[in-house]
Amino acid sequence: MTDEGRSSTAEDSCRLHRWYLDFERLGWARWVRIPTGYHANYCAGACRVAPSGAVDNGTTMSNHAFVTGLYLTATNGTDRGDGRRRRPTAACCVSVRLSPINILYNNDDGQWVITKMAEMIADKCGCL
Repeated sequence: MTDEGRSSTAEDSCRLHRWYLDFERLGWARWVRIPTGYHANYCAGACRVAPSGAVDNGTTMSNHAFVTGLYLTATNGTDRGDGRRRRPTAACCVSVRLSPINILYNNDDGQWVITKMAEMIADKCGCL
Protein backbone atom coordinates (compact mmCIF):
# COMPACT_ATOMS: atom_id res chain seq x y z
CA MET A 1 0.00 0.00 0.00
CA THR A 2 1.15 3.53 -0.66
CA ASP A 3 1.09 6.35 1.87
CA GLU A 4 -2.30 7.37 0.54
CA GLY A 5 -3.75 3.93 1.37
CA ARG A 6 -4.12 2.70 -2.18
CA SER A 7 -2.35 -0.25 -3.76
CA SER A 8 0.86 0.44 -5.64
CA THR A 9 0.65 0.16 -9.39
CA ALA A 10 2.91 0.56 -12.36
CA GLU A 11 1.43 4.06 -12.68
CA ASP A 12 3.09 5.28 -9.48
CA SER A 13 6.33 3.31 -9.90
CA CYS A 14 9.53 4.96 -11.05
CA ARG A 15 9.13 5.60 -14.76
CA LEU A 16 9.79 8.00 -17.61
CA HIS A 17 7.22 10.75 -18.16
CA ARG A 18 6.99 12.66 -21.44
CA TRP A 19 7.54 16.41 -21.00
CA TYR A 20 8.08 19.22 -23.49
CA LEU A 21 10.49 22.00 -22.49
CA ASP A 22 9.66 25.27 -24.25
CA PHE A 23 12.71 27.58 -24.52
CA GLU A 24 10.48 30.66 -24.69
CA ARG A 25 8.90 29.86 -21.32
CA LEU A 26 12.40 29.33 -19.95
CA GLY A 27 13.41 32.78 -21.21
CA TRP A 28 15.95 31.42 -23.70
CA ALA A 29 14.12 32.23 -26.96
CA ARG A 30 16.24 35.36 -27.53
CA TRP A 31 19.46 33.41 -27.85
CA VAL A 32 18.41 29.82 -28.73
CA ARG A 33 17.09 29.83 -32.29
CA ILE A 34 16.66 26.11 -33.03
CA PRO A 35 14.97 24.15 -31.61
CA THR A 36 12.27 26.28 -29.99
CA GLY A 37 11.86 23.49 -27.47
CA TYR A 38 12.17 19.74 -27.18
CA HIS A 39 10.90 16.68 -25.31
CA ALA A 40 13.23 16.68 -22.30
CA ASN A 41 11.13 14.16 -20.34
CA TYR A 42 11.53 13.51 -16.62
CA CYS A 43 11.62 10.65 -14.13
CA ALA A 44 9.23 10.32 -11.21
CA GLY A 45 7.61 7.64 -9.12
CA ALA A 46 8.17 5.35 -6.19
CA CYS A 47 11.14 3.02 -5.74
CA ARG A 48 9.77 0.09 -3.74
CA VAL A 49 11.13 -3.31 -2.78
CA ALA A 50 8.64 -5.90 -1.51
CA PRO A 51 9.53 -8.10 1.49
CA SER A 52 10.04 -10.93 -1.01
CA GLY A 53 12.69 -8.86 -2.78
CA ALA A 54 10.47 -8.18 -5.78
CA VAL A 55 10.67 -4.75 -7.40
CA ASP A 56 8.08 -3.06 -9.55
CA ASN A 57 8.06 -4.56 -13.02
CA GLY A 58 10.50 -2.82 -15.32
CA THR A 59 12.15 -0.71 -12.62
CA THR A 60 15.92 -0.39 -12.96
CA MET A 61 17.51 -0.30 -9.53
CA SER A 62 21.10 -0.14 -8.33
CA ASN A 63 22.25 -2.88 -5.95
CA HIS A 64 22.63 -0.27 -3.22
CA ALA A 65 19.08 0.98 -3.74
CA PHE A 66 17.76 -2.60 -3.76
CA VAL A 67 19.47 -3.63 -0.51
CA THR A 68 18.55 -0.36 1.21
CA GLY A 69 14.93 -0.69 0.07
CA LEU A 70 14.77 -4.31 1.22
CA TYR A 71 16.19 -3.30 4.62
CA LEU A 72 13.72 -0.45 5.02
CA THR A 73 10.86 -2.77 4.11
CA ALA A 74 12.04 -5.46 6.54
CA THR A 75 12.32 -2.97 9.42
CA ASN A 76 9.18 -1.01 8.47
CA GLY A 77 11.41 2.06 8.45
CA THR A 78 11.59 1.97 12.26
CA ASP A 79 15.28 1.15 12.65
CA ARG A 80 17.14 4.25 13.79
CA GLY A 81 20.56 2.61 13.85
CA ASP A 82 22.75 2.98 16.90
CA GLY A 83 21.27 6.31 17.96
CA ARG A 84 24.15 8.31 16.57
CA ARG A 85 23.35 7.85 12.90
CA ARG A 86 20.21 8.44 10.92
CA ARG A 87 18.74 5.55 8.99
CA PRO A 88 19.07 5.51 5.20
CA THR A 89 16.34 7.01 3.10
CA ALA A 90 14.52 5.26 0.28
CA ALA A 91 15.97 5.34 -3.21
CA CYS A 92 15.04 8.17 -5.56
CA CYS A 93 13.73 7.88 -9.10
CA VAL A 94 16.25 9.60 -11.38
CA SER A 95 17.43 9.68 -14.99
CA VAL A 96 19.94 6.89 -15.61
CA ARG A 97 20.36 7.40 -19.35
CA LEU A 98 20.41 10.79 -21.03
CA SER A 99 20.97 11.81 -24.63
CA PRO A 100 22.09 15.06 -26.28
CA ILE A 101 20.33 17.59 -28.49
CA ASN A 102 21.76 19.89 -31.15
CA ILE A 103 21.04 23.58 -30.74
CA LEU A 104 21.67 26.70 -32.79
CA TYR A 105 22.29 29.66 -30.50
CA ASN A 106 23.73 33.16 -30.49
CA ASN A 107 26.91 33.31 -28.37
CA ASP A 108 28.30 36.26 -26.38
CA ASP A 109 30.18 37.49 -29.48
CA GLY A 110 26.98 37.65 -31.54
CA GLN A 111 27.96 34.59 -33.62
CA TRP A 112 25.51 31.82 -34.44
CA VAL A 113 26.85 28.50 -33.18
CA ILE A 114 25.62 24.94 -33.61
CA THR A 115 26.54 22.70 -30.71
CA LYS A 116 25.62 19.32 -29.29
CA MET A 117 24.50 19.71 -25.67
CA ALA A 118 25.07 16.53 -23.69
CA GLU A 119 22.61 14.99 -21.25
CA MET A 120 19.55 17.01 -22.25
CA ILE A 121 16.92 14.28 -22.83
CA ALA A 122 15.94 11.74 -20.16
CA ASP A 123 15.68 8.38 -21.96
CA LYS A 124 15.56 5.91 -19.06
CA CYS A 125 14.80 6.05 -15.36
CA GLY A 126 16.00 4.06 -12.41
CA CYS A 127 16.21 4.01 -8.65
CA LEU A 128 19.44 5.16 -7.04
